[in-house]
Amino acid sequence: MTDGVIDDSDAGRDRAFVGRQTELSLLKAGWAGDAWACPTHYMHGPGGIGKSMLLRRFAREARRADRTVIEVDCRSVDPTPEGRAGRAVAQTGLAQK
Repeated sequence: MTDGVIDDSDAGRDRAFVGRQTELSLLKAGWAGDAWACPTHYMHGPGGIGKSMLLRRFAREARRADRTVIEVDCRSVDPTPEGRAGRAVAQTGLAQK
């Protein structure tokens, strides 16, 4: 923030993104094709710890790596795999496997 103006640039977001390289690496391992990587992740925790910032950063890096990013808001979804999958289908139009 400078002179009361919010810095909305990538550089400003990069300065605010600290201490999450381990988590970011785990997320990125999925698109790298690492055999041990988990293809989906469940993000949870108290408000204000940086979950949204981490996911925005991951999405930005994925798009830069020419990966498709599908954002699914599961705040009001039944907290089961079926509930989350149903929301993903509803938001994207993708068919469930």
